[in-house]
Amino acid sequence: MNLIKENIKNNYRNGPDNIGRDFVGPCLSSAKLYRRGTGFFSSGALISYVEAIDNLVTEKTKIEIICSPVISDRTLLTTLENNQTEDQRKATISRLSNTVVLAALGYKLNSERRDYKKELLAYFIAKEIIKIKFAVPKNFKELNYDETNNIETNNLYHVKTGYFLLEDESIVAFDGSFNESDSGHQYHLDKTQVWRSWIPEDAERLRNIKEEIDEDWRGENKYIEIYDLSNEAVELAKKMSPNSRPINRNKTDANPVIKKVVENGLRKYQEDTLKNWKLNNYKGIFELATGTGKTRTAIEAIKKFNQTIKNTVVIITVPYRPLAHQWMSILRNNEVSCIGVFDSKDKWSNQVQNIFEGHINNINSPRINPVIVCVNKSFNDELFQSYLLRLNKRESNKLIIVDECHHYNNKERINYLPNSFNYRIGLSATPYESEEEKILDKYFDSIVYTYTLRQAIDDNILCPYRYNPIFVELTNSEASKYLEIRKKIQKEKITKESNLGEIDSLLENLVAKLAHMQEILNNIGRNPFTLFYCGTGNVELDTGEEIRQINSVTRLLNNLNWTVSKITSNESNAERNLIIEAFKNKTIDAIASIRVLDEGIDIPDCRTAFILASQRIERQGIQRRGRILRKSLGKEYAELYDFIIVGPNLSDAELLKLYDRELRRAKLFAADALNKEECIGKINNY
Repeated sequence: MNLIKENIKNNYRNGPDNIGRDFVGPCLSSAKLYRRGTGFFSSGALISYVEAIDNLVTEKTKIEIICSPVISDRTLLTTLENNQTEDQRKATISRLSNTVVLAALGYKLNSERRDYKKELLAYFIAKEIIKIKFAVPKNFKELNYDETNNIETNNLYHVKTGYFLLEDESIVAFDGSFNESDSGHQYHLDKTQVWRSWIPEDAERLRNIKEEIDEDWRGENKYIEIYDLSNEAVELAKKMSPNSRPINRNKTDANPVIKKVVENGLRKYQEDTLKNWKLNNYKGIFELATGTGKTRTAIEAIKKFNQTIKNTVVIITVPYRPLAHQWMSILRNNEVSCIGVFDSKDKWSNQVQNIFEGHINNINSPRINPVIVCVNKSFNDELFQSYLLRLNKRESNKLIIVDECHHYNNKERINYLPNSFNYRIGLSATPYESEEEKILDKYFDSIVYTYTLRQAIDDNILCPYRYNPIFVELTNSEASKYLEIRKKIQKEKITKESNLGEIDSLLENLVAKLAHMQEILNNIGRNPFTLFYCGTGNVELDTGEEIRQINSVTRLLNNLNWTVSKITSNESNAERNLIIEAFKNKTIDAIASIRVLDEGIDIPDCRTAFILASQRIERQGIQRRGRILRKSLGKEYAELYDFIIVGPNLSDAELLKLYDRELRRAKLFAADALNKEECIGKINNY
């Protein structure tokens, strides 16, 4: 028996194992055929997957995948729901099927903008190394959406089984939770059971799995319809395919993800964080740099909590709805059930009451309740707070996780956090500003672990970055307006949000910012994976027209032949996912955003960022910097353009405070940059 077969286990689970590295990779490297059914196979997942298997696949390998059409295209699926005839249905499904592959191939892009991954996919399809079929249940009638605005899977093909036919004709079959994607192979806490043809007791289950997936592939399953990739899409792939197999010239032996892990797939600093939390009587703030796994660490705390304590209540509260959607998605990927507390109260009120009443009346019940994921606005609402008061009857078995907990570092807001919860976690990369009163310590006790951005870069958790401070001078009229607002604040003796908003709007929309940015864009040209952090206010154009800054940025980019989409608070979760998917596969070059990406939302593919938005609060700049430093395949370093306000050379104390704050941030960002010395030299000139 060869070494690969000897090492194949009967089950794998991401965390203790790595399904891609330990199971799929070895099997695929010695397979003649890999046939499987899987759930959703988006264009972004497809191109990432193709690159991941490149070294494992020979010209003789055949990979055959049956999957659902891409579900993020809600418009097409709604069309499918409303189709009246069989011909209409088939035409719509063909469009759905092609959408996945054509977007991944980059068919809308100029040839010079198609990268190695897209060329490799075209080559695999042209050479019939990869074949894809799409499955739709025959009883498909209507679409159902869950509380996160995603399509529920109970009405779509969602098989996750398959088998490898090895070179010696032996077979390895599997049935598990992992999808055919880079994330499913490595990062999600998925698992799979395995059966091997050389193990007698595995024979029956292996035979059943093989027969079922073969039946689906041949179109003999009477409950589903199978659609091949259209001839049009195949011919297009052949035209786009290079004559010989493309080579990844940017490939590096460096692993993009650090391997310093301990049990449960946690890195050592994450495990140490949980140990310190336990030693601190299960209270504390996790001060982990943006992008280093605060969410993953907290979910492990939830799982251990539910494993050791009966009939628990777990609440997570977050500042924004997109972050709540993200939490719920990650929880479900980790097999933790959850409900959302946002939107209409009718959707969650009864569920929350049932969980709370069951906890109060059946304290020793072994049941595991769904995790309650709240948006701060709903969490602070009078109705939800009244439900929390009922839990005062029992001061045990309750865990609260406050994500971006700095939002509660306020003498009034801290009172919304329930005292009856004896297990407490605060999550923030920046719980306190440099001179801020530490009100959070009254609830969470203290920061139990700190993992800095510098440590994360040194440990290869985050990617390094180049820092480009762009110095912008206030005009005399802008300086006068700033002083006018500051005097109004001093006169009123209180800091009103409206006054702070005026300052933010003024600083975000300085005339010189757009002019400097246009000059930079002219020099660098179109640049995929670019993020623009925009302000909330208006800018006045040379024509005298006033428009929102985000619209002025997108107009400028369009004039320079960039493709750009906006992410604000107005898009649905499904729409936002579509934009991020288009960003990932380079269908669009850039995303312009207003604040919604400041906290928690993951876009690891971002490689360049322009910060136009006001950074009156030090934390905002730190979070924006961290957002672009997440690791991504092929991403060697990130590029950050930061607009620093300096001048005019006036002696007014308020202006000097402003300049000092801006230069302090520039020095902070320069300190960890690849081009530190160059930056410090520029900053010292001011």
